[in-house]
Amino acid sequence: MSQAYSRLEDLQLMPGQVLNLEFFESLSQRERSVLLGYAPGHSIIATAPSANGMRLPIAIDELCNIRLFSSRLNGACAFTSRVIHTSSMPYPHIHFAIPKEISIGEVRKAIRTRVNLVGSIRSQDGKRETATIVDLSSDGARIQSRSALAEQGDEIVLSFKCLVAGIERIISAQSIVRSNQCDDGIYAFGLQFCDLDMDDQIALYAYVLSCLQNPQNIG
Repeated sequence: MSQAYSRLEDLQLMPGQVLNLEFFESLSQRERSVLLGYAPGHSIIATAPSANGMRLPIAIDELCNIRLFSSRLNGACAFTSRVIHTSSMPYPHIHFAIPKEISIGEVRKAIRTRVNLVGSIRSQDGKRETATIVDLSSDGARIQSRSALAEQGDEIVLSFKCLVAGIERIISAQSIVRSNQCDDGIYAFGLQFCDLDMDDQIALYAYVLSCLQNPQNIG
């Protein structure tokens, strides 16, 4: 489900919000940016892409697709804006025109699917183990192992590969162990993902949907 908001203020974004920038002409790849603030009716201010401390060349009046993930709205947001000012002082930043319309795509976190993926676990002490992911959603996973990888409340990192639209993507998810149990020597752990970036959220949601729609994609 998606909907459009007419005002940027409706999103109630805070400074520090991660933005993904896709310029129409200047840069050939998506760039990461951070929201610095905005003045309703005037501009959005964000950090400018840079390399070796130097601001990358971006043209005034160039169009840019801007994407972000709003945890408050539980959705991926996107809009197109225009560069109205750039500056290197006191640090590289860009002023974008306030967009006329913003699209919101809801990410329904409750959707889960059974999978059979090999994952890598990194514990708090840096130790690495392998585990099998047997259940996956955009906000968590259930994994199995023959080792007691962690205790309830521990923080671990789960890394795994998934295929989205024919492209293999590696996702590393900071996770909290919410449950653990052992049955006949097989340990099972319920994980909650924390602070996944927008691209990983969308990729994971797309992968879960593809598994539900085409079970042959599982694995």
